[in-house]
Amino acid sequence: MALTSLAAQSIAEMQGARTTITATGIKTDSSSPGNMTLPRMMTQALSARYGDDNLRLVHPAEAVRIERSPDLNTFIMTSVTPDGFAVSFSLSRQQLRALSESGMNA
Repeated sequence: MALTSLAAQSIAEMQGARTTITATGIKTDSSSPGNMTLPRMMTQALSARYGDDNLRLVHPAEAVRIERSPDLNTFIMTSVTPDGFAVSFSLSRQQLRALSESGMNA
């Protein structure tokens, strides 16, 4: 398996100021293209730049929809940002319950 080095340049919103972060030397297995996602690359770049593993690139959610899938034991949760970016996740009944309970305890 060949390892490749990726260089990514992104803009992150940090404390209201724009910060350019250049991540170099991030290794990924080229035989698994989905192995290094953009959010994972941003998390690694933020961690490397600021020395804090808890930083994440966060987008505001304008809408969150939960709907049933054809499989009655699976739900689809879709989050949409004000600019229209949307991402959907499949959740089991247990995961949806845990998400609901964690929101009530926040």
